[in-house]
Amino acid sequence: MNDFDEDDQECDADEFDIESFRSVVLSHWKYLSRSNISNWAIHKRDDNVWQIGAAPVFQECYGGTDDGKRVWSAFEFDIMDFLAEPELVVEECGAMSFEEATNTRPFVGFVGSYKGQPFVFQLNLEPIPNTEPLEIVDTIQDVVRPYNGEPS
Repeated sequence: MNDFDEDDQECDADEFDIESFRSVVLSHWKYLSRSNISNWAIHKRDDNVWQIGAAPVFQECYGGTDDGKRVWSAFEFDIMDFLAEPELVVEECGAMSFEEATNTRPFVGFVGSYKGQPFVFQLNLEPIPNTEPLEIVDTIQDVVRPYNGEPS
């Protein structure tokens, strides 16, 4: 699920608590430079397993010598603490590097259940290729803000 399709089915909140799951994931995700958001996708597969993906976002620099440059914030993810979450059961975990033949991006994958609902979670280690920047790194005002948004 490296493409974060626009056609993903909407999640029924009664079936999978995506906001709570997202909060759990983000509590173990630490950006190494300024960024306020991440890119998410979720859909229910034909086998009733929730396919979930998360990735850092592209940013665009505004001002200074890097004006207009497309960047992204590296991050750390505490896998051991994530696996210790009380309502999370992970049966399989693995990682994959970039693979040119299939254009698979680097990710860490988890198969399990959250609050009893089965999921496959792909934690992408890079932004999704060909996605637009979602944040501005404004070096003039020294803020990070949503793309086309007000400073936060």
